[in-house]
Amino acid sequence: MKVFFRLAYVIFALLMGVTGFAQEKPAAPKPPVFECKPIPPFDPLHWKSVEMIFEALPAIPLQQSWLPEKDSRFEPATVSIGWQPDSVWIYALMEDRDIFNPTTRMNQLQEPDMNVPGQDPERVTTVMGDVFEVLVRAANAGPYYELHVTPHNQVLQLKWLDWKDYVSTEEKPGAKNLFAAHFVNGERLFASYVQVDKAHKQWRVLMQIPARLINGTDAISLGQNWLISCSRYDRDQDVIGPILSSTSPHQKQRGRSISFHRQDKWAQLKFVD
Repeated sequence: MKVFFRLAYVIFALLMGVTGFAQEKPAAPKPPVFECKPIPPFDPLHWKSVEMIFEALPAIPLQQSWLPEKDSRFEPATVSIGWQPDSVWIYALMEDRDIFNPTTRMNQLQEPDMNVPGQDPERVTTVMGDVFEVLVRAANAGPYYELHVTPHNQVLQLKWLDWKDYVSTEEKPGAKNLFAAHFVNGERLFASYVQVDKAHKQWRVLMQIPARLINGTDAISLGQNWLISCSRYDRDQDVIGPILSSTSPHQKQRGRSISFHRQDKWAQLKFVD
């Protein structure tokens, strides 16, 4: 009798495989490849010109690949990326029902308790409001940069040696104070332009990242590759916690929250003709 049941079980398992009843674990999404095309000179202060340039390029959506379904508060955003001989330009368009950020200067860090009335304005950081973020480095090796832009065009700019450098800092006691050691203060590393359109509930960011920052030279060459991840912290003033989205197909790691700094899902940015 035992042999009969074992044989029946084997036949049933085979039938499930043949007929497609067996459920296989879906493959993890691969990091995307973005073809970055050349763009002509334009006036970054003239938004109509900006639109004309970037409407001709692919609009890359920001997603929530770590969730089975999008958050109910998720709002769409896209990025388009082009290159000129000495820099990369990134154009982000974000829908947003509540556009705000409490920062008032470059590289503000410390987080306040959002539930405390009259919080100290010196104790805020960019992620306490709406933020567009770019993480970028050369494809071969080297440090990477974390660049934030807010709706008021305040910026946060940090330099990390590698992923391990970020993790080791994040996990140390008093990590938020240790982050300050990675700030790049003084001159801004990149140019940014922002337009807020509250009537249409959207805001957009234009960033210019110099080739020298990533390559160490003033030129971008065909066939060259960078690694890049564009992400968003979308925050409503009356809700605790931001809605996250990214061009990188991140997945949840067991026992860990999502980290945009994980580079295994960053896109390969290929400079093409």
